[in-house]
Amino acid sequence: LLQVTDIYDVESLKDKVEDTIIKGRYIGVRNLCKILISSEECNAQQLKNYYKKHITSNRNLIKEQLLKLHTNAANDVDRSDISQMSQLLEPFLS
Repeated sequence: LLQVTDIYDVESLKDKVEDTIIKGRYIGVRNLCKILISSEECNAQQLKNYYKKHITSNRNLIKEQLLKLHTNAANDVDRSDISQMSQLLEPFLS
C-alpha cells in the first residue's frame, strides 16, 4: 500500500499508511528491514526517521535477534538473507 501511495503521489494516504505501520505492535528484524527498504524506495520520510531512531534505541535487542536468526538459519539462502539484513542495519547498530 505504501508503494501505491508513492506511485500515485497521494501524500495524505501515505501519511496514514506510515502512521499505521509505526503503530504496529511488534516489528521483527525481517519486517524492520522490509520497512526500511520500502520507506527508502517510497520516500516515506516519517517512517524512515521513526525506524532509524527505533533501531538506534534498540540496537542491543536487534543485534541479539540477528545473532539468533543466524544461529538458527537452516541453509545458505537463509544465512545470505540474514547477512543482507545485517548489512542494511549495520550503520544504525554501531
